[in-house]
Amino acid sequence: MKTATVPLSLHIDHAQDVEHIREIIATLPVDSVMVDMSHYDEAENLEKTRILTKECQDKGIAVEAESGRINGGEDGIADTGDLEGMLCQTFWNAETKSRY
Repeated sequence: MKTATVPLSLHIDHAQDVEHIREIIATLPVDSVMVDMSHYDEAENLEKTRILTKECQDKGIAVEAESGRINGGEDGIADTGDLEGMLCQTFWNAETKSRY
């Protein structure tokens, strides 16, 4: 990355393990992480995502959140193949620190 002649960005897609995400943001020069807690129910998904988002933002790392899930499985994505689709209706406003 140090010798690249064009701008580069390193994104970690569908990160599903809390401790793995913490290890990544502590040791790798990532620019963004997709926090994918879609294998949890909605409340736990949003809480884990909220905590990890704060940890990432404290390090200047952008977060994409997987707040819902599609029916069926996705190659390489853990623990979602047998789960029903879930549309998350709760949104978090980072500025006001409230849900809407």
